Amino acid sequence: MDIDNDRDILLEAYPTKPGKDGLPSSHKAKKLHRSKTRRLRHLERKRHGPDVFSTSPEEAKVLTSKYYGASVLQCCVHLLSLAVIVILLQLNFRGVYFSDTNSPFLSTKLEALQFAAKIQESLLYASLTAVVLSGLRLEVCNAGLSLGSLVSTYQFTQLGSLFSSAFWGGIFGRSKSSSLRRFLFSIALGSAALLAALAGPLSAIAIIPTLGWWPVPFATAVFSPGTTPIFHSNASISQIWPTRLTASDLPGSDCLSSSALQDSSCPVFGYSAILGQVPLLSGSNATTNFTIVDDAEEDSSRYLAVQSPTYSTINDDFAVIASSFSQIVARDINNIYEYIQNGDAGNMYKFIQNGDGGNAVLLWDRPRLEVASLNTYATSKPVVQIQCNMFTPDVTNITFTHSLLNTPPFVPYSQATWADPQLHNIYTNETWNVDLASIWNTTLLTERMADYSVYAAWVDLAEYTVKPSIAIVLAFPAVFPTACQGATNGDGGCLASPDQTSSIVACSVDARWLADAQWIDPTLDNSIHAATPDAAGLLSSLSTATDLRARPIDIGLDWAEALSVPVSKSPLTTLESVLNATIMGPTNPNGIFLPNYTYDAQDYAEYNNNIIKKALAMIITDGLARVGLKYHTYAMYNGSSDMYCISCVESVILEGNTSVDWVEWNIATSRFGYGYGLNTVTSKIAAVVLIIYGPIAIIAIAVLMIRNRTSNSWSSLSEIVALAVNSPPTRVLKNTGAGVGRLKTWKEIVRIRATEDRRLHMIFDGDENIDKSRYRTPLRGLKYK
Repeated sequence: MDIDNDRDILLEAYPTKPGKDGLPSSHKAKKLHRSKTRRLRHLERKRHGPDVFSTSPEEAKVLTSKYYGASVLQCCVHLLSLAVIVILLQLNFRGVYFSDTNSPFLSTKLEALQFAAKIQESLLYASLTAVVLSGLRLEVCNAGLSLGSLVSTYQFTQLGSLFSSAFWGGIFGRSKSSSLRRFLFSIALGSAALLAALAGPLSAIAIIPTLGWWPVPFATAVFSPGTTPIFHSNASISQIWPTRLTASDLPGSDCLSSSALQDSSCPVFGYSAILGQVPLLSGSNATTNFTIVDDAEEDSSRYLAVQSPTYSTINDDFAVIASSFSQIVARDINNIYEYIQNGDAGNMYKFIQNGDGGNAVLLWDRPRLEVASLNTYATSKPVVQIQCNMFTPDVTNITFTHSLLNTPPFVPYSQATWADPQLHNIYTNETWNVDLASIWNTTLLTERMADYSVYAAWVDLAEYTVKPSIAIVLAFPAVFPTACQGATNGDGGCLASPDQTSSIVACSVDARWLADAQWIDPTLDNSIHAATPDAAGLLSSLSTATDLRARPIDIGLDWAEALSVPVSKSPLTTLESVLNATIMGPTNPNGIFLPNYTYDAQDYAEYNNNIIKKALAMIITDGLARVGLKYHTYAMYNGSSDMYCISCVESVILEGNTSVDWVEWNIATSRFGYGYGLNTVTSKIAAVVLIIYGPIAIIAIAVLMIRNRTSNSWSSLSEIVALAVNSPPTRVLKNTGAGVGRLKTWKEIVRIRATEDRRLHMIFDGDENIDKSRYRTPLRGLKYK
């Protein structure tokens, strides 16, 4: 029976004109209808419960529907997020350049990308939430979930939920049946929580471009297709960075005369610059850096750095280390940039043009040109180590020390201590003894001591199989102690006895060519730069290199003499002048000479000894940096045999092909600005996480389209709370009104089941007071109250 049937019965019994509500208009009929209605409602309440005729605004809803339109709509959030991720991965894997730092509206663009990053974060949240809730609906309506997992699902966007008792209690439910499914659901939930926590920062990292250097292919950045020139030097690798240096490696015999001071290709050309730096040298282990600028090549400069390793103390026995750049690299990489700026003489090559008709690369905010390699060899630079020991003037035979020279495989200086350096040293078992009489020029020695000057003599240890690059012996003039046992000069300084030698210093030199990336940043300065500017850092960075040559450069006496050429209007050579400057005092005209270390001034002697080693290292390093400058670099058009010299003072064009021994310059171009790439640890992590998300989104889309089942039920914690309120009370949760204190409670298995009259309830497996036989699994397409 229902009210509509009752209405028909009444109409048949009282065939009068119906009233306003479709019933007979007589008062008796209306009274009878009200009575019948009350009786019928009473019967319905007894049968179905008290809320059949309630005034709730809610209607019964379909738990799970089968409609492709709804499935497609739910796929949209996954598709949008996945599409953005694919674009971001493409940008970062391909290293797409975004903008120069002086680009118009750059700040506006970056702010817009920050907004886009927030949108992508929201899309990731929405996608992960849809995946997690789909899993929740599937599990809680079938095998069931632990109470902890049910609660944690609505907190997964909060990373702190992974440390809650609800999450850990929910990993293993009390029921053994379907425990693997519940365990896997918890693992998936934890993974989703981690992804959600990382979604924000990783979206920003992936979307917002990074400021830095971004590679651009040299050919496509500078030259039009098919017109890229090839740069060659008319020398082989063994001529640019030789392993043995002799007089044949000098540009000419003038490098052994005073005229070498006017030829930048001669090893001693940097004499004047080094001499000016000697008074600034420190006897401590501080690093000294200064710039070498060749007068003949004012458009290119390079750094020369000398230091004592950080483990060293002020002691006359430790080694110093110096490095610079190959001047041929500094010269010709600048020449190549000038070539790009000016174009070649015969207009053989066509540069990429910008809108104003100029070369496009010149409009970059900060271009950088790097010598990637010569042939297949990495660019190298000279690194020189020097260790000295002191002797009293009465010795006739000396031994060169080598204990603190660091040789391949290099030991990082951060691992070395003064007490126990533990440096790898190929000279460990070697003893180099030399008779002084065999190397002294007695006449010059006497003259130098009488003039209160330093005497220097190169030593070739050719008789030894394992030997340093070269050695040198220095003699310093004598001076009485501060008490002045002899006469004093007018300035209060002590006078030395003529022909008397105070100290003898013997030094071992280990020189090597070591690989290091070298480039120019022409809009910043005209200097050449390197990845590892200081020598000690370079040795430490090469500690794991396996392809280093064990032996040092073999420096012949005939090449070393090019560092000791005569100085105009002076009896000293260039090398002696530099060393002499290390012992000259700033106030005493006659100089404060290096005292014999047996005197009380031993500390001063050791301090000056450090300065002597640094000065010696500087002049040798600068000389090695000039090796190869007698050769030139040429540009050859692809397909042509003519070559245009880009490093010659005058225009030179050669006809014919290059020699097979000539080296080819491989140039790498990059620009400074904002771009996308995987050049940082954080960007790589972001890419990995986004790649992990990809399969999750694809599987979610596939499941939605294949199963074609969609649901919006229990999409928020408030909806699951509403369901819990409408469910029968359970004894399982007794005494939890003020909180849950035991992990065991979170392990209780909860399911959502339907009654005969299509009501949904949350029931617990552990509740024995509930008749579970009256509950059924919710079905697709039915509406539930």
